[in-house]
Amino acid sequence: TVRETQQGHRGYKTAQDARLALNELKNSGWGYWVATGAGSRGQPTQKFVLFEVTDSQSNTWNTVDVDSVDTLKTNVSDTDQAIKW
Repeated sequence: TVRETQQGHRGYKTAQDARLALNELKNSGWGYWVATGAGSRGQPTQKFVLFEVTDSQSNTWNTVDVDSVDTLKTNVSDTDQAIKW
């Protein structure tokens, strides 16, 4: 969630900063938003899910190699395999 991202990374001083960073990941094709229903205060929440990253030999990691971003492929066949924030 935006709140979890903000709490887990001190570089995001506001919820808006965290949401903008997650939206940049979404707009760059690295993940998507999932509605999760009402939170503890009854407000709807969303979680950001990163796509699974695989290389050309079908090895799977839970990390991103930023030096070779152009050569990576995303696999979204199963959202259970995605990394959830």
